[in-house]
Amino acid sequence: MRTGLVLGGGGARGAYEAGVLRYVARAFPRARFDVVTGTSAGAINAAWVAAHAGVPGHAALDLAEIWAALRLEDVYRLTSGTLLRPLRSVFGSNAPVALADAAPLAELLDRVVPWSRLERAIDGGDLAALAITATELATSRNVVWVAGRPSDLRFWESTNPHIRPRPARIGPAHVLASAAIPLVFPPVEVDGAWFVDGGLGQQTPLRPALRLGVDRLLVISLRSAATIDDVCRIGDERAGEPPSWAQVVGKTMTSVLLDKSAHEVRRLERVNRVIEWGAEQFGGGFEQAYGELLARERGASLRPVRATIISPRSDLGALAVQHLDEHGLAPTSALHRLVLRTIARAGSAAENDLLSFLLFDPGFLARLVRLGEEDAESRHAELEAVFAAD
Repeated sequence: MRTGLVLGGGGARGAYEAGVLRYVARAFPRARFDVVTGTSAGAINAAWVAAHAGVPGHAALDLAEIWAALRLEDVYRLTSGTLLRPLRSVFGSNAPVALADAAPLAELLDRVVPWSRLERAIDGGDLAALAITATELATSRNVVWVAGRPSDLRFWESTNPHIRPRPARIGPAHVLASAAIPLVFPPVEVDGAWFVDGGLGQQTPLRPALRLGVDRLLVISLRSAATIDDVCRIGDERAGEPPSWAQVVGKTMTSVLLDKSAHEVRRLERVNRVIEWGAEQFGGGFEQAYGELLARERGASLRPVRATIISPRSDLGALAVQHLDEHGLAPTSALHRLVLRTIARAGSAAENDLLSFLLFDPGFLARLVRLGEEDAESRHAELEAVFAAD
């Protein structure tokens, strides 16, 4: 039985994932993940979890503490020079295509992720695979870097030209590339090609984990859970409001970068029902025969996979606005404060997705960690089913 962990992306929202994992560590101390996949901020958390595959419980507690203590200066740096880069590029400058300097994030990854332990976890059999997704700028395709022992990898050749799996010795550059939010952080060069955020083209965030042979999945999404009625109500309340630039940018980032995990899990559940129905109608050989057919058609067989998805019950954009109104910002530079306050004022009074991506404030991050832990606790029974064999 192979258990997988899928971690989505969303900038500062990644603290929520750390909170979910902290609850899992406390409630299910023997739980382990054989396959870990991540995109964007989820790639950072995935690398941490994978590197601590032999001691998952303590690692999750430490990860939550790291997130809760992060300051904006630990992740990105804004200066008058970085903010003027777009204007300079118009006049032929070779300045990086980004508004922020991501050097602090690169230093953070080098410092906090024990990369040598990742190699030992793979070599020692504590981890079957780590997969990190980024978007290749030249082709717009998703490149999925996969680290693992050849004997543990159920590798695949994707028939989709927009998805390329590649074996790799994953390090800080791969994670930094996956987390490079377009126009905010600069593209990252890996093996002679340039990459940006993996969420840019990842319409099927569960695919790497499924192709690596998991039988059960815990999926943590950073897109707030919403029903059809919720979306219709928000549309009725806010659709007529004149849009601000912050709302346009924030909603674009939400639509493009946040994963579609909820849709993928529902599709997976439908596949499970088809397999069950086929077995009832045609006998036990249906799953194998249908799986072989699909393997010829799409490079992967079909099998039932149990999946549980946890996502924020609260709108994180609204939470960001509320936090800034009630608590303000932790000490930071005058320019950082000016930029975040400007984004907050330019957004909706009800919610601000762009702010929630960029608000690396210890108070806000600690709040997201607690929210993740509370949401996971409310889904204890479902988590118990995922980790029953452990």
